[in-house]
Amino acid sequence: MSRKLIYFSSKPNERLGSFQSEFDCQHFDRFDAFLQTEARPDVFLIQADTGDYSHDILTRIRGHGDYYCDLCFVDGEIAGSDKLLSDGGIPDPDALASRLSEVEDLHAAFKRRDEPLYRDDRLLKYLWLRPGFVIRAHYDWSSPGFYSYPLLEALSFSEIDVRAWLRNLSLKKFLDKQELQDRQRECPHCRSTHLSFIDVCPNCQSIDIEKQISLHCFVCGQVGPQQEFLRNGVLICPKCETHLRQIGSDYDRPIENYSCRQCDHFFDEGDVLARCAVCSRSMAVEDLVVNKIYAWKLSELGQIVAIRGAMTDILSIFTEMNFVPQELFLHNLDWILLQAERYPECTFSMLGLYFVNLQQMVDMLGSARVLQKVEGFAERVRESLRKPDLCTRSTENMVWLLLPQTGSEGLSSLKTRLERSIEQLQEADAQKLVCEFASFSSEQRNAGENAELLLARLRSELI
Repeated sequence: MSRKLIYFSSKPNERLGSFQSEFDCQHFDRFDAFLQTEARPDVFLIQADTGDYSHDILTRIRGHGDYYCDLCFVDGEIAGSDKLLSDGGIPDPDALASRLSEVEDLHAAFKRRDEPLYRDDRLLKYLWLRPGFVIRAHYDWSSPGFYSYPLLEALSFSEIDVRAWLRNLSLKKFLDKQELQDRQRECPHCRSTHLSFIDVCPNCQSIDIEKQISLHCFVCGQVGPQQEFLRNGVLICPKCETHLRQIGSDYDRPIENYSCRQCDHFFDEGDVLARCAVCSRSMAVEDLVVNKIYAWKLSELGQIVAIRGAMTDILSIFTEMNFVPQELFLHNLDWILLQAERYPECTFSMLGLYFVNLQQMVDMLGSARVLQKVEGFAERVRESLRKPDLCTRSTENMVWLLLPQTGSEGLSSLKTRLERSIEQLQEADAQKLVCEFASFSSEQRNAGENAELLLARLRSELI
């Protein structure tokens, strides 16, 4: 059966004929007309007379639940941001057929699921079908943040703020950083980069300041505006009354100084305030947030999840509570181990949550139903955590909790509550999500054991 090709152009195009020997081709001038056919194409081609035409069709393809990851090539007028949504210019028929064969092989390896895919799955699938694809930011001066990620905005289906989603993808290690595209300072209140900078008086913060020519008396060291030294047309120091005759021997002119017209303060250099054009707040320059704009690429873990399914994605619900990356978790655990060794009264505990049959449950029930189970349990865990407690995840089906100032009794109580919670949440379920616990308190520590060895020992008790 020949592959189906959908060709968009505002008017019939002779180029379409060159694809008809290899593909079953259909021409449409509007996306709505194509939707009425309920066709399931293998590839889209767009011949655009205007940037608005290519933008409308491209964004609707990437924002559609059935077509978001399909190959889409564009010739003609296309905006810079829309280029990041396309697969490039229209290739010749043989090259297109070869590219489709590669995508079909990759699609066959992707973990198939019957239920609608969540945003993480959509992005993983899109990147999986395009090996080596790099997600790049697009610069737009009219955007509040100057930079946007058009692909992430399209594939998010407006379900989440793209910045928050990108942070989450990075924490889950689904994406790897590539080159640094830019580094910019942002308003700490609204994260806008539309900022202006103004010098103000360091005494009263008034903007009503002006440059003043100043004089420096060598006799007494007095420094002040030139106007203060003028008396009846001659220069006389207002402090020591010395008649200043010759510059260089009696006085000199230091660097330009400023005076405030509101409080009469005299100063060498004013303070600099940043003012946000979006939220109208003012702040010191050092209070601005530094944001690094990176390009991103599918990580090795992201590739594994694309092949094996949404197991790691389901556990991402735990990244929303007192979560720190695993490297920082190990650093804190090493520190608290040293503290407990030196000061025995400083106790702590750890609790490992091992979801034994998570992948099997996903295969049987689908990720949506399993996610609902995990979300209910995660909420019970969140309610039990205090502000100093920390949470991290292994790259598989394991969650760790670090509980400072918690002894063996508190640990036992928490473990009992969580065991009871997961049982209560699944009382009526025939298929149960099994969670096993590994517990540790500081009085059980072994001499010389660091954080990495401790986690490995506790995990070996479960697996």
